Amino acid sequence: MRHRFPLWLTLVPLFVAVGGYWWLWSGYRDTLRVELARVLPGKAVTIGGFPYRLEATVEMPARASHAADIDARASAGRAVLNRGPWQSDLTILRAIEPRIAARIPALSASGLSIAAPSSETSIHLDGDGSVARLSTVFTRARVDFALLGAPLSAESLEVHVRETPGRSSEPWSPTLPERAQVVLAGQGVRIASGAPLTLAADLRVTGAARLTDYAHWVEQGSVLVRGLTLADQAGEVLRLDATLVASGGVPHATGTILTVCPASVRAAFAAAPRVSEQRLRLPVKLALGGVPGAWTLGGLPEAPRAVRAQQPPCPALR
Repeated sequence: MRHRFPLWLTLVPLFVAVGGYWWLWSGYRDTLRVELARVLPGKAVTIGGFPYRLEATVEMPARASHAADIDARASAGRAVLNRGPWQSDLTILRAIEPRIAARIPALSASGLSIAAPSSETSIHLDGDGSVARLSTVFTRARVDFALLGAPLSAESLEVHVRETPGRSSEPWSPTLPERAQVVLAGQGVRIASGAPLTLAADLRVTGAARLTDYAHWVEQGSVLVRGLTLADQAGEVLRLDATLVASGGVPHATGTILTVCPASVRAAFAAAPRVSEQRLRLPVKLALGGVPGAWTLGGLPEAPRAVRAQQPPCPALR
């Protein structure tokens, strides 16, 4: 005589599997809650997303730098984080009304602040905790940077950061190994009331050791600007290549600017009134030097140069 199993017994493996996964997912959820309390504390934290992801909502998150000689703070009205339950090395963070402010008290003209209605950040960490890639896109950002001496706004501003521990392409190079790379990309970028421009920049930070504080970096470290360009619809307006070092608590810059609008560049650096200028047929190279508020430009053409008559005039840079 045949024995029939009750139908509900066929569901037992499913219940066991779901219960086991819930137990596993809950462990990842609790780990994330502890991590958020440490790195991104807020007024309230809720975590959901079962079964495919971990989604945490943090109300009024705020974070301050732990370095004694760097005053840096980040906050937002709300932050929503997403990650795979077993992908702790990759996190996507969406923030409402993000605010970032940083300065180095021992260094003049080091103040930086960024504010935007919203931002989206992807954080990818290496196994040792270093930043493999941190990419943030700010929408309608406002940037105040003391080194510029004027506010900057952008319809879209991308900031990509990664650590490059001990990276050095040539052992004989006189500069120290690269420790970090910062790549910038902006659309609709305006310096003060200047014309909207497209921004692209590649910055490399060198140092004797990993970038954990200012005191150890400033002894021999530098910032290498390997191409900062501003362009409009008619083409590239300027390209800046420079080296920045801190000496005596003041940032010093030396480098060159390649531009088809030398008079406009001079007016922008001098914070002078806008000038009317046609683009040159061939770019000229200017020598840049000095400190914030006292920049010097050498190599400005004295004799008239051939201009691009069919091209629009140079944009206002500031």
